[in-house]
Amino acid sequence: MLDEITRLKYEGLIPESAKINGHRRNVLISQFRHWKGENYIPPHIHSSIAWSQNDPFISSPKANDTQWHIVSKVKRNNKNSEQGPEHSTFIMAKGTVPFSNPTSNKRKSADELEQPTLKRMKIVSSINTCPRGLQWDNVNFSCAYDALFSVLLEMWSSNSNEWSTFFKSVNKYMVMLADGFQMHAHERISLEAVRDGIRAHLNNMDSEMFPMGAVGTRVADLAHMMLSTSVPVAEIDIECMGCRTSQPSPRALTSYFIEFQSAALNIQGSDSVARILGRFLSMEMSRKCNSCNATLKRNIYFEEVPRLLVFHVPYTAVKINPRLRIGDRVLKLRGVVYHGGYHYTARLVSSDESVWYHDGIHTGNMTSSHGPLNKLKHDLNKCKGRQVALVVYGQE
Repeated sequence: MLDEITRLKYEGLIPESAKINGHRRNVLISQFRHWKGENYIPPHIHSSIAWSQNDPFISSPKANDTQWHIVSKVKRNNKNSEQGPEHSTFIMAKGTVPFSNPTSNKRKSADELEQPTLKRMKIVSSINTCPRGLQWDNVNFSCAYDALFSVLLEMWSSNSNEWSTFFKSVNKYMVMLADGFQMHAHERISLEAVRDGIRAHLNNMDSEMFPMGAVGTRVADLAHMMLSTSVPVAEIDIECMGCRTSQPSPRALTSYFIEFQSAALNIQGSDSVARILGRFLSMEMSRKCNSCNATLKRNIYFEEVPRLLVFHVPYTAVKINPRLRIGDRVLKLRGVVYHGGYHYTARLVSSDESVWYHDGIHTGNMTSSHGPLNKLKHDLNKCKGRQVALVVYGQE
């Protein structure tokens, strides 16, 4: 129930008139049920815990704040007083219930308090060794979102501050993603709620490209929308191979997503991502120079090497390089999205170059190990019968 309240608040779907503003869980739930109705059941509530008229939801009583009163300072008892020794000069507020310690052994009490803390820390540490992913939605098919967002989540987790800054510089959807990842890290929202919030905005913008229901979304369209910017990522100029002159193009590269068009780039099965990118950044055009009739070339220049680049690869046999060098920077492979059988899956590459497999249907919100990257570098094009669709690179 609290996940549903958080999701609706995050998506701006709870009006102020609903007056859902409690500071305690039971108060929030009571206000939410008063607004939605006693019989409302959030869509993600599992059937085993869903309520009904025969098995109603019993709300906890509202907890009221303790009324605080200013009390005057009391004098300490005289040493000669017949009362026992004074253990504390702390004055409790009226209405509070004193806590009685069942043991007078301070050392033993401290030991008892420390042990659960150590156990809790050990559990969290074991969980963090396995990257998280997104659970597939079997009502509104979500595999394209699950695959791409799982790769971006693992990359974000390696350095949340720097990647949040970068994400928020891209566009409003990446702002939502960064904020959602941050809220999830503080256990305030589920990853699936983050996904559903972004998906709802995309669906409102273009319901055909980003449909709801048992219909798939093209992951290349999702990557393009998530990574398009309002400011240029790179400048373009047109160079004459005969005159050796160049002039700036009115166009610019405005996305961290690059679609490798096979016809224009003459992509072969023996190509690699690095070689295709090299041709994309300096590509001959079909137009001729007006002055000398020589071939024109389109050149793309990054003023600053991008932190993230995502490529849509049309030929599945293309070699996937574990690293790309652009200028003086190196971009490392951070993930591969696969497609086949009307379903998307992904391999996530951690900062230590360990590889993890994610399938929102079978692995759910977890991942399974596929070993180190150096043992898979010649086998990255296919995964469990599916072919490569997207390749994701990012700076460390």
